[in-house]
Amino acid sequence: MHLDRDKIIAAGLEILDTYGLADMTIRRIAGKLNSAPGSIYWHVKNKQELIALIGHAIIDQMDTDQDTTADMLRELRRAMLEFRDGCEVVAAANNSRLVRDDLIRLIRMPDENLTETAASALLSFTLGHVQYEQFQRQLLALDAAATQGSDDKSAKRVAAKIADLQEKEAEEGNRLFEEGLEAILRGISTD
Repeated sequence: MHLDRDKIIAAGLEILDTYGLADMTIRRIAGKLNSAPGSIYWHVKNKQELIALIGHAIIDQMDTDQDTTADMLRELRRAMLEFRDGCEVVAAANNSRLVRDDLIRLIRMPDENLTETAASALLSFTLGHVQYEQFQRQLLALDAAATQGSDDKSAKRVAAKIADLQEKEAEEGNRLFEEGLEAILRGISTD
């Protein structure tokens, strides 16, 4: 198999979504691609660059044809929630400044009068909120996995309760995101 960055990124996204960021290692990606770990380094300098490339791939999932800043942030949130630990990857790449300029540019696209400081505050809110949402979802998924396959009636009741909690958590996440976004946008003046 001819190895290139696109294949490495695709394998990284698949591993990220299946196992999470902690298990998205160069060795695991190389194994997925039937290659030696050293061959990955011909295309990617280090794991930090790999995280940045995968962060960009997540951002590239966005529909950037948005009319408002709020819609662009909703789309960023959606893209990050598509992948297990998606927000953690984008946040890590953002913190290392490898995708920050692109994120700020995207947030400012619908409103060119939005300051960089305001875009940065909106980005920080979105990243923080989505990280919290993903953490809550993962906790509930662990609880759900613990009850799967059991014939015990109490385990089935617990599984049903967890499914209900997962739905409520998603609704609560949406509500809190919208209210927080609205409050921040109200406080930002683009005059």
